Amino acid sequence: MKKSIYLILIIPVLFIMGMSSNNNTNETPKALLEEKDSFSKRGKSDLVEQLYSEAMEENDKLSKLNDDINKMRSIKQDSLSSYNHFTQTNINYWSSAKRHINRLQDAELKQSTLQNFQLLETNYKTDLSEYAQKLKTISTKTNSLDDQLTLMKLYVTEAMMKNYQKNEKPNIKSLENIIKKYDQLIEETKKYTQATQ
Repeated sequence: MKKSIYLILIIPVLFIMGMSSNNNTNETPKALLEEKDSFSKRGKSDLVEQLYSEAMEENDKLSKLNDDINKMRSIKQDSLSSYNHFTQTNINYWSSAKRHINRLQDAELKQSTLQNFQLLETNYKTDLSEYAQKLKTISTKTNSLDDQLTLMKLYVTEAMMKNYQKNEKPNIKSLENIIKKYDQLIEETKKYTQATQ
């Protein structure tokens, strides 16, 4: 079961990685080519989102897929609005009915009416159990799609970061030169750190 869920989640990601590699020119992403003094400012922002935005600008298929994912939120909201209105109307009715039942003066009449209306409400809820299952499925699918979007952003931007890491890696010679300079200065200080005889 876990294997099949993993495959369902990873296949679209591999597809997107393939799409992103089509436009992959092995260039350093523009978002990472800012001035060096703006590094600290950039460090506070969401670099994954910056890189993902750049990837969408360069890949129409990725951009369209991202738009389609974002549209699902409004599609879901529109699709559920009539159901939400229907259930809220029923909730209001049962609440109002109970207030009216509580106004009955005759205790036996009040009790029997309350039992009747509780049964009617239970039947109504049973009748909607199929809807509850569909809503649960929609909620699960919403979470799965959100996870897929996050995975997509991570894997698309990871490929971009590989380009940055490959293209912009600093020359190790500068570090070696610093070490040499330290060694030289340490040696020069030694003649001034001897006790006089």
